[in-house]
Amino acid sequence: MQAGVCKALGLFLALQFRSLVASFPLDCPDVPVIANGSYFILRDNSTGAGPIVRYACEEGFFLTGDQDLTCVRKDGSFQWRPGPPMCQEMLDCPNLGSLKNGYIERDGCCAPGDVVEFSCDEDFELEGAASATCQYNGVWSEPKPTCRSIFCPNPGVSAKGNKLAVLADEVYEGRCCPRETRMFFECHEGYELIGQNVSTCGAGSLWSSPRPLCKPYNCTRRDFGPHVVVPEFQATNATSFSVGTTVNFKCEEGYVLDGPWTTTCRSGGWFGRPPKCHLIQCGSLVAPDDGWMTGSSTAVGSTVSFHCFQGYRLLGSPERQCFSDGRWGGEVARCVPEVSISDNSTCLDPGAPDYGVKFEKTYRVGNNVSFACNPGYQLRGEQSIRCNYDRKWSAPPPLCIGRFYSEKPWSAEERLRKKLMRLAEESPKLNKSDEELELSINVNERGVRHVVFFAFDASGSIGLNNLKAGVALAKAITRKINVTEDGHRVGAVRFNNTAKVMLNPMHVRSTDSALRALDAVATEKTAGGTSIIAAVRTIRTNLEIVENHLRKDGLKLKFSIFFITDGKANLGGTPAKDVKELRNNRYADIYCIGLTGSPDHSALKQLATDTDHVFILRNYAVMQWLADYLTNGTTDYSVCGRSSKHTAETGLEIPDDSPQARIRGGQEAVDSWPWMVEMRGAADGEFFCGATIISSQWLLTAAHCLCARVKTTAVVRRA
Repeated sequence: MQAGVCKALGLFLALQFRSLVASFPLDCPDVPVIANGSYFILRDNSTGAGPIVRYACEEGFFLTGDQDLTCVRKDGSFQWRPGPPMCQEMLDCPNLGSLKNGYIERDGCCAPGDVVEFSCDEDFELEGAASATCQYNGVWSEPKPTCRSIFCPNPGVSAKGNKLAVLADEVYEGRCCPRETRMFFECHEGYELIGQNVSTCGAGSLWSSPRPLCKPYNCTRRDFGPHVVVPEFQATNATSFSVGTTVNFKCEEGYVLDGPWTTTCRSGGWFGRPPKCHLIQCGSLVAPDDGWMTGSSTAVGSTVSFHCFQGYRLLGSPERQCFSDGRWGGEVARCVPEVSISDNSTCLDPGAPDYGVKFEKTYRVGNNVSFACNPGYQLRGEQSIRCNYDRKWSAPPPLCIGRFYSEKPWSAEERLRKKLMRLAEESPKLNKSDEELELSINVNERGVRHVVFFAFDASGSIGLNNLKAGVALAKAITRKINVTEDGHRVGAVRFNNTAKVMLNPMHVRSTDSALRALDAVATEKTAGGTSIIAAVRTIRTNLEIVENHLRKDGLKLKFSIFFITDGKANLGGTPAKDVKELRNNRYADIYCIGLTGSPDHSALKQLATDTDHVFILRNYAVMQWLADYLTNGTTDYSVCGRSSKHTAETGLEIPDDSPQARIRGGQEAVDSWPWMVEMRGAADGEFFCGATIISSQWLLTAAHCLCARVKTTAVVRRA
């Protein structure tokens, strides 16, 4: 408004005083005339100073340049200084529109002289001027500001897996991130952080450093030690393995693994200590009393032979071979006087066990003979045996088992035969006596309800492959137990640092559901330590609940527990007290199944009901055999010549058209494979050939196996 008044006043004064131009000095040139504007005399020459004129523009125009001109003398002449201004047309300013995350206050828009004010929404601050005026040239006096969040933007998570944590300040109302907040970055296991690991939200809501990156570590193939074999390295030419890759260990033929069975790539290196492969050797044998021995090598495959002095007869095996389980084949050799063989008042010398001693040397009827093992060996069997009146010993001599020992199928069968017959005597409501049924856990026993609990060692020393093998054994047993609503039940615990119930006997009421539940046991990798006591206590708590709920209709509950472990407990202390409570108060039969090449024999012995409840197994073939005899000792000869009809992985029936293996050349082998068996002499028990069962009455073997044994009676054992 003031500018308009001034322009009108200037125009009026210019018209009024134009006649006064004559009052200028005669030497002053004419006042410059401008388009769309005029001037008036601001000061004449009456003061003695140079006159001054002032310019003004017509309405709708604005002045650019100097408003006042003065007539001054320069270089000998008078001139108007400075140069004349111009009158330019007034323009409207552009509409500023809206302000993101804020708003604009204005009375009108957008004529020259209009003023607008800016403000921001909550949690945003103004960056720029708070107001702007529309100038005569159509340009705002200030640029349009922005509304910026008072929070720094969330730096986010990289695609390679780095994770974000706010450690210094709390996140404001769940949003990220107030000023002065510090962000600490770290990468997931197996990734290296590239960049700064901390950034601060500072002025301008900007982070002090850019988000870092996570670069994956990789592991390279390496030599894990003499005779250690890594199948995954053999199967590929790759030199780099990503984080999370797990490889397995095994030993070259003739060696046994001691240590972890697997290792996993973590943070650029293979986790854990590598295993060792020990050369399998049989211990040194000694010559029998009154005889001598030839051969001294203890390497696998070597043989020694035994001989007696004149007047003595050799009992046992005249030649023995060292096998890959670290045991000598055959029977202990001893030399007995010829006259003692016909003595009706004595038993024959039982001999000292390999790697052990015999304390008595008189074998009259009624006498006892005791045995002990050398340091580093565990006694398996009866520590003392008695000479009965029939001149037979009350039990076979015990074994002294060492670090390389593993179960032979027929050896385990003979031990099971004696131990599991007791189950047939526990109920007055037995089925008709059947010698074959007495070999096993008789799940057909009337009046008895079996509850079988499996405890799976999932520690790092076991390895996932061995855990899966243990689950396969549990499935094979479960499949034959016939879990029902009113019948038998199974449960399962997985343990490492702690114990977790994977299968509750109260909730699983069918075989199929039990098999599916067992699948979950081996879905996670093995890791951590071994707390057997945690598993024992978890099972004990569950059995108390089971006993209160499943005991009905006068049924007798029978508890059997299978620990599938290497026995190497390193957490929680000894479970001896809790195991004793299970045996004495719950009358539980506890079996221990060792699944690695270096189990703790002593720990397994203390955990099991007795030494004959300990089985050291190294492959699924032996476990399948064990499942057969633990659950239903009978043999179905209608499928003679075929192997098991259920898979190791699921425990379920194999379809008849399901391919299970491949024959050399690429053809699929449909149906199950024939039984492979060994043939031994019935008289001496010596192995002389292998064979294949082709029917219930016939074996297929090589002709040379029988050329010198036409009249030999053979004992057949399933491989």
